[in-house]
Amino acid sequence: MKRLSILIIIVTLALPAFAVDREFVGKLGTSYAHDLESFGFDLSANYLFDIDPWFVAGFEADFFWIPWEKKLGTKDGTPPKEVVATTNTFAFPFFCNAQVRLPFLVDKIYVEPYITVGIGYSLMFLTYHRPHFEDTDGTTYNKKNVFGFYHGFTWQFLPGVSFKPSPKSNIKFVAELGYRGLSPGNADEKIVMSGLLMRVGVLLQM
Repeated sequence: MKRLSILIIIVTLALPAFAVDREFVGKLGTSYAHDLESFGFDLSANYLFDIDPWFVAGFEADFFWIPWEKKLGTKDGTPPKEVVATTNTFAFPFFCNAQVRLPFLVDKIYVEPYITVGIGYSLMFLTYHRPHFEDTDGTTYNKKNVFGFYHGFTWQFLPGVSFKPSPKSNIKFVAELGYRGLSPGNADEKIVMSGLLMRVGVLLQM
């Protein structure tokens, strides 16, 4: 797998020497994280090189954010106030992508199906904050702040479709539904952020 990854990266880096047309794609949506059992905000930027009408390849940089809270108890007051511990994960996956398109179907179904396969590497930062709190049952929570850094191999499989509003337009609208494998770790633990991925966006042909 390591050798294959290196080969794909080398080929992708060489694409500017062979490709003429280029595309920029901006997408946003949501993705699920397995261990957190939650969906989060997902933002993606892609720079692609057109090899031919059937095949493109390029680079992708994503931002994946999940905030969540855990209730510790209720603080007396007027009105009573919930006390929560807050956690945020900020993941930055980077990919080399290969995409296969089916342009011959546009005349039949009005959209162009495609499949994107990507491999890459992810960096993730985690922050955790728990305030000092004494619950009514006598439980005491000491103040705690944690910062964690995680990293690791990542991959994705994304079927999608694009729609061009006019043959003369340089813009396409895209939608995709797929899966991203993302399990960054460090010396102490691994967090499985893998899950379903849904996005919509705009493609600009340059």
